[in-house]
Amino acid sequence: MRILLDTNVVLDAILRREPFSEEAEKVLRLLATGAADGFIAAQALTDIYYIIRKALTEQQTREAICNLSAVLSVVDLHGDDCLAALDSVMPDYEDAVMILSCVRANLDCVVTRDNVLLQSEAQIPVVTPSELLKRYQ
Repeated sequence: MRILLDTNVVLDAILRREPFSEEAEKVLRLLATGAADGFIAAQALTDIYYIIRKALTEQQTREAICNLSAVLSVVDLHGDDCLAALDSVMPDYEDAVMILSCVRANLDCVVTRDNVLLQSEAQIPVVTPSELLKRYQ
């Protein structure tokens, strides 16, 4: 299975945001074992860097991004995805861009805590961390 982690799940793990960190860390550990292939959207990396840099030192932030890239491959952002997202029925533009990137990259699902994305009519399945973990128990 090819799985994209949304920004919020990655931040939950790196920043140990309660009460979500335990499941987020389990998802990352699952991907680190190779049980599934993990991905992150290219545009999410800059957001993650910016947010965690507020809580960690520059060196810690860069190490966190390096550690993340050892577990997750990057799904590149294409201009066509950005333009096509303008015509999407999805209510959130950024989510539409991410979903279109996932479809283009032949990913199987997105893991998120974003309720808007979870309830959207995305072109691929969107699940919570707990739903994903149940599939692998």
